[in-house]
Amino acid sequence: MRYVMSGICVMAAGSSCLAAIVGTTGAGLLVAPPPSLAPGAFANGTTVYAMNEKQGVLFNGLIDRYLPAIGTTYVLSSAFPLNPGPRWVNSHLLHFDNQGVPQAGPVTGTVTFDKAIIGVIFTRQRLDLSDAALGNPGTVYPFGHLNRGFSSVIDSFTLLSPFTLRFTLANGGAMDQIRVLTVPGPGTLACGVGLICLARRRR
Repeated sequence: MRYVMSGICVMAAGSSCLAAIVGTTGAGLLVAPPPSLAPGAFANGTTVYAMNEKQGVLFNGLIDRYLPAIGTTYVLSSAFPLNPGPRWVNSHLLHFDNQGVPQAGPVTGTVTFDKAIIGVIFTRQRLDLSDAALGNPGTVYPFGHLNRGFSSVIDSFTLLSPFTLRFTLANGGAMDQIRVLTVPGPGTLACGVGLICLARRRR
């Protein structure tokens, strides 16, 4: 019976384990998480880098905008910190850093995810507080950087659908980041179950 259960668990950890960004437009560009997101380390005056972070994580922290409404534009003053309690989430990051690179004007674009958006973190304090739980383990984050989150009246995001976020960002040689949380699908959670089962089987 142990072998049968192990086989079921392995199948549960199938190809649908990873949630992902499935499309970008405008200034958005999908990339793999770099070794460092420290100020100036991953800079570009016209590109907002979109990357996948941790997947299927049980997160119990503050979210700047939980369940954002479709069609509403959110700015820095729209932050409404809320801890909805432990929630399974996938994490993704939008990173715009033009340290030392002149910016001609605001950059705008969209990012589409394969799972529904459940929350958005866009203030420095909450980005700092969520790095350990949601950030990519192999990436150095700009913890404590003063202008890390939304920092101008132009910075904004809007949900065009449950899966697509439109951003508009502008800064004067600083940094803007947006952390987007999506809801894991059954396959993502099954992946975690499968890994637990395999660990038990090895004992």
